[in-house]
Amino acid sequence: MIQLVNKGLYHLEEMDDASKFLILALDDERRVYIWETAGGIKIRLAPKQPVKTLCTLAAGKYRIYRVQDEPGLASQLHLELLVGEGLWQGFLLPEGWPEDLETKPMVPVEETITKNFTSVLSPT
Repeated sequence: MIQLVNKGLYHLEEMDDASKFLILALDDERRVYIWETAGGIKIRLAPKQPVKTLCTLAAGKYRIYRVQDEPGLASQLHLELLVGEGLWQGFLLPEGWPEDLETKPMVPVEETITKNFTSVLSPT
């Protein structure tokens, strides 16, 4: 079963100190995560909103899927970011989304649901 949990727009921003923030927007809600790359990609909820960014590294659409018992896909949360025209980058969230100041891993993967499995989506 594949279920679309959330979708919206994202920005990956870099600050003056080289730190990065992943900003997910859906309607009026905005979630800001610190994007860490030392020792693999990890994210954690940002304690405050970034004030001034140096540059936008990426921007586009995002989708979050919950997968369970689907052949060819890991049974867990999947985050997909649109990184170019028709090109999606997939990430597994093996420990789910971070809450408070938890740090959780994001594992980049080649498998994507958006381009390959949308015909089998379960209704939300």
